[in-house]
Amino acid sequence: MDKRDPLQIARLLLEKISVSTPVHEVNQVFQELNELSEKDRRNTALLILEQMSSSNGHVIALLANEQLSSVGTIDDIPRLENAIKRLPQIESLGNWQKLIGDTLQKLQNRRDELCACHLPFSRSTEPDATTFETLERKVDPNWGPTTTLLRCRLCQTRYTLITEEGYHTPAYRWTRVI
Repeated sequence: MDKRDPLQIARLLLEKISVSTPVHEVNQVFQELNELSEKDRRNTALLILEQMSSSNGHVIALLANEQLSSVGTIDDIPRLENAIKRLPQIESLGNWQKLIGDTLQKLQNRRDELCACHLPFSRSTEPDATTFETLERKVDPNWGPTTTLLRCRLCQTRYTLITEEGYHTPAYRWTRVI
């Protein structure tokens, strides 16, 4: 990707990506973002969320959200709050504004120095290696569920995670160990 400012990159991505763009092409475009500095990645992702329309589809919102989730800072909170207020007007996003809201919550918790393991999204996805340490993993040899004992790296809270491979995606069941 050539040297452009984040606004130009965001506009280019929004022009290039529509509801009908195959996911692998969207992923390829977003891989190019990795060549940018973290600051430019954050700004590009925020600009995408601020300027996208229903013709862009939800995939671009998810990928912009993924960028913010990994490199977002507490300075991004006001812009993300404003973008989220605008998102419910975009019908094609469905419930994805909740996922983006979870990223906002993650940034707010970071700002308030609260532990990330208590965030709602962490219960419905696989564990984040930056948040959780794997203590023990038991794989059922008969294609049954995998049971993993995890510990939060910050607050030391322990969780049992049962992963069942589904038809399309795995299902995760989290239980806090008391």
